[in-house]
Amino acid sequence: MAGASIVGIAAVLAACGSSPSTLGKTPGAVVLDAALSANQQQTALIEMSLSSSGLPSGSTVGGTGTGAINFDSHAEKITFRYSGSRVQGFQLEELLVGGHVYLSPSGGGKDVASVLPGKEWIEGPGNFAGQATSAATQNPFDTMSALRAKGDHVVDLGASSIAGRAVEEYAVTVNPDAVLAQINKEHLPPSVVEATKSLLSGGPPTLKVWVQQSNDSLRQVAVTMPFPASTFPGASLTVTMGLTDYGAPVSIEAPPASVVASYAQFEQAAKQAAPKA
Repeated sequence: MAGASIVGIAAVLAACGSSPSTLGKTPGAVVLDAALSANQQQTALIEMSLSSSGLPSGSTVGGTGTGAINFDSHAEKITFRYSGSRVQGFQLEELLVGGHVYLSPSGGGKDVASVLPGKEWIEGPGNFAGQATSAATQNPFDTMSALRAKGDHVVDLGASSIAGRAVEEYAVTVNPDAVLAQINKEHLPPSVVEATKSLLSGGPPTLKVWVQQSNDSLRQVAVTMPFPASTFPGASLTVTMGLTDYGAPVSIEAPPASVVASYAQFEQAAKQAAPKA
């Protein structure tokens, strides 16, 4: 989920459009300015939610999460709690520090230590540090230029409100070729790449962005991902991330190396344990 939010922010930073707005700026310029302004605030607190649509009865999934982000050091932490008949009681802690993603899933009486004794975290596949295409390290103007050439654009959907505050809502259209190109350039295990491509076969993600009218700050981002037609045609998952308390004190550190397992180690241990479960 946090990965989805990062991709969403990257797309927001990349957005540009040609539809005129009432403020004399293109919608893309308004969204880009809001995203750049968020970066300049250095930190913010995060509120997240997950919802599903079109899934069969008994398969719906949802959840809520809280966390924080440091735009200056490209660090993020989130604790997410799932809801739904099949995932009730499951929790995922995620850290993004120094270009590395750390995951700590738990639920059903199991956690990382139950699969790999002495370990508490899994280092996620891929390393975003120093990669020119990385959402975690990319210069916003470079991202904007790269994805603008592939057809991304923004449309103003009008005024609404969030928690009693007036906001302007925008829709960001993403070129699926740009998404696939970025995935192919990341150093991810083949199984992860194929799973992601399978998910994208349902169609490109849909992005919505809300900018607070009083100060032009980035208030909320929502990413909707359709399921592949071969699984649940017409169904989708939506991850929403709200940003609040810009400038709040935030401390985000990587876990000690002694309690971190690699993704490959965890994957192998999980496969070995599966027949016994």
